[in-house]
Amino acid sequence: MKPDRKSWLEKLLRWGFGLLLIYASWEKILDPLDFARAVENYRVIGHSLSIYTAAFLPMLEFLTGLLLLAGIWKDAASAVNACLMAVFLILVAQAATRGLDIECGCFGSDESQTIGPLKLAENILYALLSFVLWRLIRSRSAGWAGRL
Repeated sequence: MKPDRKSWLEKLLRWGFGLLLIYASWEKILDPLDFARAVENYRVIGHSLSIYTAAFLPMLEFLTGLLLLAGIWKDAASAVNACLMAVFLILVAQAATRGLDIECGCFGSDESQTIGPLKLAENILYALLSFVLWRLIRSRSAGWAGRL
């Protein structure tokens, strides 16, 4: 792929994920108790950890989104984004596999997407695109070490 296309694709993915993360985090930041219930519905961590997760995760999403939009610490922000998308994919996949009839909670309580094939496909796409973004940034910023 030509360098100008890589740069364009990187910027598009950075802005896309940046806006997505900020949008996803906003209502969760404003209503952490509602988000804690959504986290607990996945039945992966207990009540106490759900509360801590609900306080921490939206702030991490928001900060990562800001960094991606601003183009600051792109390598770290894209790595965190890829990790977030991978974790979200795993959580949605395990919920779908276990047949949990729950709302995703991905974008706060206004969102009414239940866990199912469409949500799983969406998360697979996000995980793949986040990995593409991380590789694009890593290959441009790491020099010879990034090509190993």
